[in-house]
Amino acid sequence: MTGGQRDWWVVTATYGSYHGYAFAICVGGAAVGGLLGWLLTGDPAIGMGIGVFAGMVVWLGLVVWATRVLEKFEGRRRAEP
Repeated sequence: MTGGQRDWWVVTATYGSYHGYAFAICVGGAAVGGLLGWLLTGDPAIGMGIGVFAGMVVWLGLVVWATRVLEKFEGRRRAEP
């Protein structure tokens, strides 16, 4: 396996798995938020919106973290300003 192929597998495994986890977090956040919103306000849409937003923030954080891990793994860490 060449270096380019290995990198492709690492990128696919890392990004694919973290996007899958983050999607599950978004769906779970919507479900939990909807339930809490329904219990607290009587309107599940409010809680679902908050849950999806929180899930997207976690998703973005996982993407940034995975990017840093890949850069460190490849030895091409960007210079910090």
